[in-house]
Amino acid sequence: SFCTLLEGANGTSMPTLSFVTDGAHGRDGHHGSSGGYGGGRGGDGGHGTDGSHAREITITLRPDGGRAAINGTHSGTLGYGDANKLHLSAVGGNGGRGGDGGRGGEGTAGRDGSNATQYSSGGNGGSGGPGGRGGDGGHGGNAGNGGGGPG
Repeated sequence: SFCTLLEGANGTSMPTLSFVTDGAHGRDGHHGSSGGYGGGRGGDGGHGTDGSHAREITITLRPDGGRAAINGTHSGTLGYGDANKLHLSAVGGNGGRGGDGGRGGEGTAGRDGSNATQYSSGGNGGSGGPGGRGGDGGHGGNAGNGGGGPG
């Protein structure tokens, strides 16, 4: 947070206190369960949640000593212009990482990793069970890794 003096239209100084915070990051997806012995298929990994939006609160004191004007909270990426406000910028949080796919049971492939939201990693593919192949990594801002090969 910071305080600054902004010049008003009539030449008066307007003390303005502004707070700007980045959005919180999303939660990671849960990992898939492993498949049972004898060919059970592993469970899917859960999807990561979205990150929250950036927030801004601006308090401007009136030059005539009147009650302060308090602007509300805004969502989304900030940085819009206003003649009597400081230009602020903040970013939303990253989405949660996709969950890893479950390990495959005997003779079955591992499940694919879940996709994730922008800027975050996709989940890793699950390892293949004995005789099964590894699952594919999930997609996201950064792709997840493929699972291990056949057991």
